[in-house]
Amino acid sequence: KSKNIFFQTSYAVTDAAGTAWVLTSTGSIIKVVNTNPGKYTIAPTLLLTGILINNAPFDYFSQPAVFPYNNNNLDFSVAAPSFIDEKQVLYSYMLEGGSNAGWSTALPVNNFNLLNLSPGKYRLHVRADFPAAVYAPQFLIYSFAIQPPWWQTWWFRLLVMVAIIAIALLLTRYYVRARLERQRVAMEKKQIIEKERTRIASDLHDDLGAGLSSIRFISEKVKGGIANETTQDNIDRIVTASTELIDKMNEIIWAMNEKNDSLEDLLYYTRSYAMEYCGEHNLECTIHLPDHIPAVAVSGEMRRNIFLTIKESMHNIVKHAEANKVVIHIELTDRLSILVQDNGKGMDAFAGDKNEGNGLKNMQKRMQSIGGSMIILNDRGLRVEIRAPLPL
Repeated sequence: KSKNIFFQTSYAVTDAAGTAWVLTSTGSIIKVVNTNPGKYTIAPTLLLTGILINNAPFDYFSQPAVFPYNNNNLDFSVAAPSFIDEKQVLYSYMLEGGSNAGWSTALPVNNFNLLNLSPGKYRLHVRADFPAAVYAPQFLIYSFAIQPPWWQTWWFRLLVMVAIIAIALLLTRYYVRARLERQRVAMEKKQIIEKERTRIASDLHDDLGAGLSSIRFISEKVKGGIANETTQDNIDRIVTASTELIDKMNEIIWAMNEKNDSLEDLLYYTRSYAMEYCGEHNLECTIHLPDHIPAVAVSGEMRRNIFLTIKESMHNIVKHAEANKVVIHIELTDRLSILVQDNGKGMDAFAGDKNEGNGLKNMQKRMQSIGGSMIILNDRGLRVEIRAPLPL
């Protein structure tokens, strides 16, 4: 065949050297010598003969080898036409990119089933081994890819991330706006209350204060022209009561006026009252204020309760302690601490006085109502420690 000579042969014989002698029907003798016994220089090509995708034929010549995620069952068919005992050719494969990176067992089967492949990129390596190693092994490589489902793609994950961020931003915006709205409503209510407090304080000062001042003035005027001792005593009571009412009214006005809602105003007003009160009752008064008073807002309720507690402490000193010296020490940390110390008789002065016992309880309640506390100790006199939290 290699010499393109075709004859009908009548007899053929091979000698010990492997040379074949053939007698043709025409009487010619042909000598055939095998120069490389058992080896063939031209090896057959390993070919891809067919691909089935989910049992459906696939045109691998004209279509790209990229398959949807649900087309993941592939069947490959190959062939190696050697013309020498082709049924004994052994085929094996290795799938690069799969879970098993090793070669399969070599079998005389020329098709390979790859089932339930995961999304990804693959390279199919196929090997053909020929019987008796007549030809060198032949190889074939086929690359293909299986796309992930849309919910596993990078753009879908990016879209989900963007959607989550957008929803989080919307929720945050809604929460912030709702909080700001609540703060706005609360601020408006507070402003309305403050305006009403200022109006009431102004009315008390203009109307009630003027009336009480007139009563005291008229009483003092009438007092000077009456000689009756009983009548004069009653008028003295009217004057005293009017003066006390004016002082209490001024305290109420001070507590209600929103312009005084500061820590600085509370401390200065307390110092002014203590100095004036001690001066009226011949008490030596020393007051220690901090060097720096921060600009902290203090509500009218807190100012009033703290001031009335100190006022009650000063009243107890004058009434019971028999003291001649008072020291008031004020400290500011994360809270307001006020120490009122006298050099009188201490707690023994209150023994048996139920009214003063109730007064001390009222002082305790006042401080507890604003989240503070009050401690009373015997320490070379009476020591009253007042503590109240400072607003942030």
